[in-house]
Amino acid sequence: MWVYSSNKNCEQPVRLFEYQPGRSGKYPQEFLKDYTGYIHTDAYKGYEKVSGIIRCLCWSHLRRYFVDALPKDIYSLEATIPSQAIGYINKISSSKSKRNLRFFLQKEEKNSV
Repeated sequence: MWVYSSNKNCEQPVRLFEYQPGRSGKYPQEFLKDYTGYIHTDAYKGYEKVSGIIRCLCWSHLRRYFVDALPKDIYSLEATIPSQAIGYINKISSSKSKRNLRFFLQKEEKNSV
């Protein structure tokens, strides 16, 4: 199942579910062939086949890799880097950061018109 959706702030938001028999990148490549712009995805390699897009990867998916990298003893020296990364991602995900990002994106949209 491939899911495509518009930005939640669109005048008429859309969410489309498209059944395909596999996970090949040919499915989003075909569906998005006339689209140019940003898409928000996980790091799945299948999206690399889609041209004309700028991929915005998901912080939650990235955070999961750092959580998986934590050793059993989360207070050990080896936990320092994954713990710091998780902390940074948590800060990015905070509501204040999200408000700042929305402001930046709205400003960019106005400047591009």
